[in-house]
Amino acid sequence: MAGKLPIAKEGWPFIAIPGAVALGLALLGHRRLAVPFAAAAAASAGFFRDPERAIPMVANGVLSPADGKVISVEDAVDPFVGPSVRVAIFLSPLDVHVNRSPIAGLVKNVEYAPGRFVAAYRPEASEENERCTVSLEGETRVAVKQNWMTAEKYSPRAPSSRRRIRRAAPSRSRKAQTCRSSTACSRSSTPG
Repeated sequence: MAGKLPIAKEGWPFIAIPGAVALGLALLGHRRLAVPFAAAAAASAGFFRDPERAIPMVANGVLSPADGKVISVEDAVDPFVGPSVRVAIFLSPLDVHVNRSPIAGLVKNVEYAPGRFVAAYRPEASEENERCTVSLEGETRVAVKQNWMTAEKYSPRAPSSRRRIRRAAPSRSRKAQTCRSSTACSRSSTPG
């Protein structure tokens, strides 16, 4: 995909609108007024960047679904996976905020759960915050849970359970959505 800017398509409105305002102000000679809008466009470009990743081919390997800092690794029991290992990854504003599929396989379920907005680094955040869980089945079973701490809602865009996804295929975020079982996320006015 040479020539394609590595930006998740959901980020373009957050980049283009302040970028256009900055350009317009600069062309009208208001350079100082343009600076905050240009900075907002640049910050949004950094937040929504979607760099290509090299995918190691490891039998039964499970890749990290997100960039960030691992904040905990503990035993857990997941309703889909069963006895498992839970790995919590914290994403700072400087990390890539595109989540990817950790395995090749089928999307078996996508489940939305409303919740609070507890700071993401707090241990109770994974169970109390608004979240969306994508259950995948391939060589192994994996459940990827995305939690939110901000007023903006983001949910993974997952393909239908009838479609296979390749390892590390983007499961990009989309604003103001809820997820329904075995379908792609769709827009909703669910309060949160």
